[in-house]
Amino acid sequence: MNRQIYYHRVIDSTNDEAKRLIEKGEPHGTLIIADEQTAGRGRSGRSWVTPPMSAVAMSLILRPTAPAPLHLTQISLLGGLVVLEGIRKVSSQQSGVGASLALAQRGDRKGAPLHFEKILRKIMESKSLTSVNVLPTRSARGASQDVDSVKLKWPNDVLINGSKVAGVLAESLFVGDRLEAVIVGMGVNVNAAPPPDLKLEYPATCLADVLGHQVNREDLITAIIESFDARYSQLGTKDLTEAWSAHLAMKGQGVQVLGITETTSGTLEGVTSEGALLIRLATGELKTILAGDVHLRDKDFRSASHKTSEVWYATCI
Repeated sequence: MNRQIYYHRVIDSTNDEAKRLIEKGEPHGTLIIADEQTAGRGRSGRSWVTPPMSAVAMSLILRPTAPAPLHLTQISLLGGLVVLEGIRKVSSQQSGVGASLALAQRGDRKGAPLHFEKILRKIMESKSLTSVNVLPTRSARGASQDVDSVKLKWPNDVLINGSKVAGVLAESLFVGDRLEAVIVGMGVNVNAAPPPDLKLEYPATCLADVLGHQVNREDLITAIIESFDARYSQLGTKDLTEAWSAHLAMKGQGVQVLGITETTSGTLEGVTSEGALLIRLATGELKTILAGDVHLRDKDFRSASHKTSEVWYATCI
């Protein structure tokens, strides 16, 4: 895949920048990366806080050629899956004391900016880059653990040990009835956990807390993009949903799905080939759900009507 990259030290939102670039005709595969966002957002109007130089915040511009419905129902699933695969790859490469020392020697730690040249070199080596634009700063407005328990929470979150570490926001742009482009925003809590006084609806964590050492963000970005390029051709196929379903969190457990107008309780059975959620009701009926937030049924969660006024950490995109 040919790719252009735009890098910002500070920006309002990588998804908003992607929209601006789409209006200018930027091609399929364009990648926007930022060290900090000042006006990030998540699903359902939630605010998205990206701490400076400690997380991954990036957006991909896609210009699908197949019919829109074929892609739109699976885009969020694709984003979540490739983030999970990137986390797994980097976690296995950067595990142990030796890795921690190597990362410290390379200067990759909380408070250090992304090494853009490293990202450029690594993605060039993967043959997925044609040109790069480095833009000036602007604002438009414990103990080591493994990651065997990394899971995908429908529809757009990545969990480790039950806490949110990453998320995806997919946005579609239409011209009339024609799909112009899809933006896939991806965010990962890497080397900074949410402040203890931050109001969160769902428990959150960061990779450094899970692994017990700082994580190289350039390696993580490269691993995610490589996985995305490898998986993109699976959009619209059962291969993608089967791969995603293999990591589905809370499968077989009692859950509540908080929708805009109703709450559905039942057992989480899986997802359809299009990416919709399947819930087995107490009556035995299998209900298909297209949108909502999934929580374990025995947890005490706030009502969906309160969500838009809350501040979420970087994992809520």
